[in-house]
Amino acid sequence: ILFLISLLVLVFYYYEQNSNSSKYNGFNVYKTPQNFYNIEIYFKNDPSPHYLSFRYNPKDLEYISIEPNLREKLLKNEIFITLGPELTSTSVVALSEISKVTGNKFLYNIPTRGALTYLKDNNPFKTCTDVNLRTAIILLKLSNETKVSSEEDCIIVEGKDEDEIIKAGTRLTLTTLGIMK
Repeated sequence: ILFLISLLVLVFYYYEQNSNSSKYNGFNVYKTPQNFYNIEIYFKNDPSPHYLSFRYNPKDLEYISIEPNLREKLLKNEIFITLGPELTSTSVVALSEISKVTGNKFLYNIPTRGALTYLKDNNPFKTCTDVNLRTAIILLKLSNETKVSSEEDCIIVEGKDEDEIIKAGTRLTLTTLGIMK
């Protein structure tokens, strides 16, 4: 009997370690074969589960500090996510990670657009000085640390490199949704 109990514990432990699903703050998280993470959420008045796909597991983003109460600064009538000239197209992934939630018609349905902090062609030009009661600005930038904070009402998503900017953008999104605290 002791052998069977030990075997059962080992099988359960092995299953838990190798499972493609887990829980995070009460949300079901599923790892896909493509190494993305689908998080199960429910929309108002809809008992069916829906899934949002992210590049990172929420537990792998806990090291990123985030200023509390950014949600109020973010959820306005429109959002511009702006990039400086030092960033490449890799940082556009962070823009995509944020806008797929803020612009989602079943979630926040806020028009979310990209912009640049410098003039180039016909791209929108936006900086932190453009924040107002109707417009939220998210500035993506390289820094010596990875974090999400704000200056005045401008949200700053920064990372040590562009992959870290993507992680910080995902952290902002998951916190805004209430998946991460």
